[in-house]
Amino acid sequence: MRSTDPMVVVTTKRPGPSHGPLVVVTPAWAEPDQYDELIAALSGDTTVVSLEVWESPDSDKSQFHQLERVTEEAVRLVAPLAAGRPTAIVGYSTDGIVAHELGRRLGESSGPVRVVALLDTF
Repeated sequence: MRSTDPMVVVTTKRPGPSHGPLVVVTPAWAEPDQYDELIAALSGDTTVVSLEVWESPDSDKSQFHQLERVTEEAVRLVAPLAAGRPTAIVGYSTDGIVAHELGRRLGESSGPVRVVALLDTF
């Protein structure tokens, strides 16, 4: 599924079988391969999806408005990939906030969230 919002890009980093995916939330300023070592350490049957969050060109919008916008689009894109299966979400730095909100909303609308891991999030 393609994003209708240029702030959010979802890419399947590694396909896997039918159990739930691992969603890694990556800030735009980070290296796109920042989770590659983690992915390599996981068992080969784990689906890994990268959710890249880009800075908003709407600098006049509040941070809350941008979080709402990004999270709504992330849920729209990730929910079909999760398909009601247990999902794990990892968020790094400020995008840990997006990961937390994504986990909350997926849990309410699409099925179980196994864990939301926040790495160096403030």
